[in-house]
Amino acid sequence: MIKFFLMNPIGFCFGVDKAIKMANSALVKYGSPIYVFNYLVHNNYVTKNLENKGLIFVKDISRIPNYSVVMISAHGISKKTLKLIKKKHLVDLLNTTCPLVRTVHTKILKASSKNAEVILIGKSGHPEIEGTLGHYDNNSSGIYLIESVEDVDYLKVKNADNLFCITQTTLSVLKVEKIISCLVKKFPKIKFSKNGNICHVVAQRQFYTRKLLKIVDLMIVIGSRYSSNACCLLDISLESGKPSYLIDSVLEIDQSWFHNISYVGVVSGTSVPYVIVQEIVKFLKKIGEVFIYE
Repeated sequence: MIKFFLMNPIGFCFGVDKAIKMANSALVKYGSPIYVFNYLVHNNYVTKNLENKGLIFVKDISRIPNYSVVMISAHGISKKTLKLIKKKHLVDLLNTTCPLVRTVHTKILKASSKNAEVILIGKSGHPEIEGTLGHYDNNSSGIYLIESVEDVDYLKVKNADNLFCITQTTLSVLKVEKIISCLVKKFPKIKFSKNGNICHVVAQRQFYTRKLLKIVDLMIVIGSRYSSNACCLLDISLESGKPSYLIDSVLEIDQSWFHNISYVGVVSGTSVPYVIVQEIVKFLKKIGEVFIYE
C-alpha cells in the first residue's frame, strides 16, 4: 500500500489569511460589487469563491468605476498606481498588502532617500515585483531587477559604493543565498536587509519540503501555477531528481503517477485553503495510508 506523507504546516500564511478576512468583512459591510486590483491571492479556488460572492478582479484601472469600493491585493502596488486608483473618488480603499511586502516598500523608499541604488532579487512580471519597483523614488540613482546568478555577471550599477539589496518575499532561500554570494564578490560594499525579506512561513515550507524529499519517491505540490511560493516548492522537488507534480485540486491527480511508487510526499503553498488539502487527503486515503509529517 502506498504511504502518503502530508507536510505540516498547511493552510494560509498570515498575509493571505488577513487579505481574505478583509475581503469577506468588506462584502458584509458594503455588499457587492467590490473591485480588486490584481488577484487578491494566487489561488484559483479562492479567486472563484470570492468572485461568486461579488468581488471583481481587474488589472486595468479604467475598469474601476468612480465611487466604488476597491481592494488592493496582498502583493501590493506601486505608488503611481495607488495615486491613479485614488482619483476614482472611492467610497473606500482597502489595502490588503502583506505586512512583509509593506516592509520591503518602506526599505526601498528609505534607500532611495539616501541616494542608494537598489538591487531587487525577484521574478520579472510578478505583481509583487511590479509594485515594489514602483516604490523606488530617486531619478539620479537606480533600481535593478535580477533573477539569477547569471544576471549578476551582466549587472552594471552607477555607484557600487552605495548599494542596497533586497528580495521578493516568496523566493527560494537557497537560490537567493547563491545570488547574494555572487553579489558580495562583485560588489564588496553592498548592504543587505538585516533580517532578510523572505517570508518565514515560505522559508519553513521549503525547509520541510527538502527534508521530506529525503524519504519519498515522488512529490505532490498543492498550489496554483501562478503562485510564486508553490512554484518554488515544485522547483525544489524537481531539483531532487524525483518525479514531482503541481496540482490545483484533487481532480488533477493522475493515479498512474503512483505505479511502482511506495512513498509520496504532499506539500502545499501558502495560498492554498485548508478545504482543498482536505479534499486531496480524503482521496489519497482511498488509495493508500496518509501520515502527517512534521
